[in-house]
Amino acid sequence: NKGACSVRFTLGDLGVCFTNCHLVPHVENNDRRVEELHEIFEAQAFESSRLPLMGLLDHDILVLFGDLNFRLEGRGFDEVVALLNRQRGQELLRFDQLHIEQIRGEKSPSNLYYFMEMPIDFIPSYKYEPDTDVFDGSKGRAPAWCDRVLWRTHERRLPGITDAEPRAVMTQEYYGLHIQPRISDHKAVSAGLKLSVDISNFTPPVIFRLMDWICGLQGTIAFDVAAGTEVSLWDWVGLLPADFSSPEKDQVFWIWTPASRGKTPRDQVYIRVLTPEQVPAVPGKYILLYRSSHYGSVIGMSPIFRIRPLD
Repeated sequence: NKGACSVRFTLGDLGVCFTNCHLVPHVENNDRRVEELHEIFEAQAFESSRLPLMGLLDHDILVLFGDLNFRLEGRGFDEVVALLNRQRGQELLRFDQLHIEQIRGEKSPSNLYYFMEMPIDFIPSYKYEPDTDVFDGSKGRAPAWCDRVLWRTHERRLPGITDAEPRAVMTQEYYGLHIQPRISDHKAVSAGLKLSVDISNFTPPVIFRLMDWICGLQGTIAFDVAAGTEVSLWDWVGLLPADFSSPEKDQVFWIWTPASRGKTPRDQVYIRVLTPEQVPAVPGKYILLYRSSHYGSVIGMSPIFRIRPLD
């Protein structure tokens, strides 16, 4: 019942990945935990016709979280609880197996050396008696910080610009334990991460041209597609309110794009003139999105524009 699951997305031209994992338990299995992390980083990769093979550690941003199951090395239940009761839990962190692996640096096959973690200032998330907030010593397992959230940034650089300012900055704003849930022998742990991304030098593959729209009368969709962009007859453009929350649920309408199939050999302009029936009858602020079937994401978004009422 142990393993890992990862999801990824692209933000601008940065790859962002989240990996949730549940590693082998028990204090004596630390070497096996390290091996499992190594196997996860080596074996999991994203591959499709749309992407080159990309491993977890190849991403610019990687967040690793879950029940990592690292324990306190050589500490017994009574000793740990006694120190926690005296508000001296910080003294225990030097025995935390995860921290020990990080101190080992590149000698540890876990790759944990490359990850950041906000300082821990909460009590251990494991092990509790069922339906209580009391540590469970029935099996002699010492409390431990099993549930963790770690992250790393690793921007891929082209030769000659390795000293450039980072385009992505990750900061952790909080890290804490939630004592209220009692459905498990673990307590929930959460973290607040803030990712700031500079996309000022990023040009999207599709750029919309703003045209004049009049309610129930005229509207034209025009956009430029950069050379080398894969287009498909299954691509579509949707019109949405400027304050939309869901590209699928909030569409006013959508149309298939007039693009052909395959890689565009050069920069191209596509124009689609709408019928009066297709133009919204309600004036207001709107936005256009280009959804690519090949890339599986939105690759173009117009500035907010106004559809004028019919005079």
